[in-house]
Amino acid sequence: MKKERYSAKQLCAMYRNKYIAVNHISKNKDNLIIGAEIVKVYDTLDDCKQNIAEIKFLKAIHKDDYDIIYGDYRDYVTKRTSVDLDAFVPLVY
Repeated sequence: MKKERYSAKQLCAMYRNKYIAVNHISKNKDNLIIGAEIVKVYDTLDDCKQNIAEIKFLKAIHKDDYDIIYGDYRDYVTKRTSVDLDAFVPLVY
């Protein structure tokens, strides 16, 4: 059974302020995720730390095709790209 694929923008809207583990990642020219499958959602950074063995295991299996993003799209864009954002222009979710 095939899992649903979501863009980073969709993931951040669905899981605001959570940590989203994804795999089977495809990115656009700006290095933003345009398609990925959800592996697991962690509520807090402490949850990630408590599950570090699981995260390392999944990273070892999926290698560069695995990532954890934080559910704040503005934060995601500014940390993952060289795209300049205007703080006075709201991002559309």
